[in-house]
Amino acid sequence: AVRQSLKPEIITARAGQSHYRPDTSKVPKELHKFLVSPDGQTHQLDGAAMAIRAVDSTGGFLLADGAGAGKTRQMLAVAKTYAMRGKKAVIVAPAGIIKPDWDDNTISVIINKD
Repeated sequence: AVRQSLKPEIITARAGQSHYRPDTSKVPKELHKFLVSPDGQTHQLDGAAMAIRAVDSTGGFLLADGAGAGKTRQMLAVAKTYAMRGKKAVIVAPAGIIKPDWDDNTISVIINKD
């Protein structure tokens, strides 16, 4: 099989900065509760949905945002989504983000403790 050339794409989950409305049905329902804030903000869910779309259409994504924007939750939700599909995910992140829970041998621990 010949792999088609993938075109990079820049997308943002910030309200008002994107013309694209994310398809949040791509994110498993059981992960939604970790990605929607208590006050109903959905930017983490939207970001995870857009990342999944990017991986499905281009083969990867780069998640970069300001401090406190929920990058860890989004990254772990995307990895968990692909694990649920029987796929593997490579996460490139500072060790301090995942090290505290690495010894528990699971990515779900950090979401559940947050």
